[in-house]
Amino acid sequence: VLGVFGWFFDSVVFLLNEDTYPAVMAQLNYSIRIFKTGFELTFNGFNEKLPLLIDIVINCLNNYASLMTEEIFIMIKSKAINRLKNNQYDLDYVSSDLKNSLIQDPDWYIDKRLKYLETLEYKQILRFYEQLNNLYCRALIQGNINQTQAIDVSKKVVSLLNYKPLAKEHFPTVLIKRLNLGDFRVKMANYNPKKQPNTPNT
Repeated sequence: VLGVFGWFFDSVVFLLNEDTYPAVMAQLNYSIRIFKTGFELTFNGFNEKLPLLIDIVINCLNNYASLMTEEIFIMIKSKAINRLKNNQYDLDYVSSDLKNSLIQDPDWYIDKRLKYLETLEYKQILRFYEQLNNLYCRALIQGNINQTQAIDVSKKVVSLLNYKPLAKEHFPTVLIKRLNLGDFRVKMANYNPKKQPNTPNT
């Protein structure tokens, strides 16, 4: 699921590029961050028209199925695969990714994410989108805005997303594996992303 999640929001950002350009020029910004427990939408700027940017992003999420064509899917998938392949040669990225794969559960290390992405199909991403209808929403609003305005913005986002509440027993969890006291090191003799499966590192 995490692999689809990341790709899904990469595609949302691509779809938003043209519509959000005027807002970016007006120094209104948004970002999307992916976590194992969900996603985070962040909006910031000094303009009273910031709620319009929120509308644009949420409307894209609501209309994703009609905006995401198979042609766009193939193009974004190709770029995502190339980015992951480049990360395979980034030693800092690989070592950090390896460390996380050892202590976090669940975790998808880079090779596993790449393998999954290469087999991802257009129909799968649309099916994933259709299932994205149960959410748990939290909001943090700060800055030059009063309490009433903040509540109104939060209610508007919830109304536009039009999701069903996520049952508490289905809240995602991330486990961190406990290591015994002492000094531990992760050693990797060599990493060759092109090597064949079941062949030793040299």
